Amino acid sequence: NGSESNNIVTAVPFLLITPDARAGAMGDAGVAVAGDVNSASINAAKLAFLDKPYGFALSYSPWLKSLVPDINLAYLSGFYKLDERNTIGASLRYFSLGQIQLTDINQQDLGISNPNELAFDVTFARSFGKEFSLGSSLRYIYSNLASGQFSSSGQVRGGNAVSIDIAGLYKTSTTMFGKDAILSAGANISNIGTKMSYSDGGQSYFLPTNFKLGGAS
Repeated sequence: NGSESNNIVTAVPFLLITPDARAGAMGDAGVAVAGDVNSASINAAKLAFLDKPYGFALSYSPWLKSLVPDINLAYLSGFYKLDERNTIGASLRYFSLGQIQLTDINQQDLGISNPNELAFDVTFARSFGKEFSLGSSLRYIYSNLASGQFSSSGQVRGGNAVSIDIAGLYKTSTTMFGKDAILSAGANISNIGTKMSYSDGGQSYFLPTNFKLGGAS
């Protein structure tokens, strides 16, 4: 009857921020483009087709810099090829929300908080021939928004969750407009996992499960 809201509120929306500068510049449309060391953040299956035996990358991105000066996302990632078909990887994503002034319902000062969130991934990718690969990431997520404070449901603590990503990539060589080209299609389902709660007996929130599907040439 319109008197209640039925929208789904998810926890840890920072997981939807793509830390890869190239994919972010393309509007997160990088699920099927050629892979690099940051590929696990958008399609883990791309790691299986990397040419180098290993690599790592570090990135730092100010977030909403025109509105606030101290929110940022840092991302450290790396991979290692076990053999021609199998690749492992790991990454750490750290999101700092800067300094926040806390107040209670009566506008009483509760001090300054420095909320932060992180996600640690372990990734495995395997190629099945020269055209198809699958990849998966196991992710531990920690969210510390107001640990130690009190709410109506009790003392607030950091939230914990575990999730997985499942990804696939298909690519094939072809000729377009008289030139050699590679056609590719990729898909990734991310953040399939447990709910997250910030207090004992409090509300539990879904993770921001997301599905990406795309092509490239």
